[in-house]
Amino acid sequence: GSTLAVRGGPPDVDEVTAALRDQMGEGTPLEITPASENDRKIEASIDVIVTALALCALVAALAGAVAVGQALTRHFASQESSDRWLAALGMTRWERVATKTVTVLPVALLGALLAVALSVLASPLMPVGIARRAEPDPGIAVDTTVLLLGFLVLVAAILLLSLVAAFVASRRERLAVEQP
Repeated sequence: GSTLAVRGGPPDVDEVTAALRDQMGEGTPLEITPASENDRKIEASIDVIVTALALCALVAALAGAVAVGQALTRHFASQESSDRWLAALGMTRWERVATKTVTVLPVALLGALLAVALSVLASPLMPVGIARRAEPDPGIAVDTTVLLLGFLVLVAAILLLSLVAAFVASRRERLAVEQP
């Protein structure tokens, strides 16, 4: 297929089409598609891919949050005897919860740092589908704003899950102490 740029834009397409048909004759097959129509089709196909990837990421994030939350809850529950000692020494429930949450900070920082590094290393695999052919600069991509924001959100999410898990574990411990 050939490409023809019309100076007047879409309003002049009908006039150019008529002139080409006059020159080539009525029997010659001629198909003229405005570039804007092709652009809309490409954008629509890319939007489908983006939506699918976003849904996959959401499902993975939810599954990861459940797994991490469950692991943290089990870990904190295994420290029940040390919690009794800390309570006997005068630490309040919230102080014990905060202490448990802070112990997760190195893991959260290391995990988020690893996630950022892996996302940079995986960047040559994106985009996929038709967007890959349209990508002008394939290869490793580093968007510092997105990576920094992702790092901070991941650390905050892990600490929040840790806080909830520590709270649940401390509640179970309190209920076990109160029952004879």
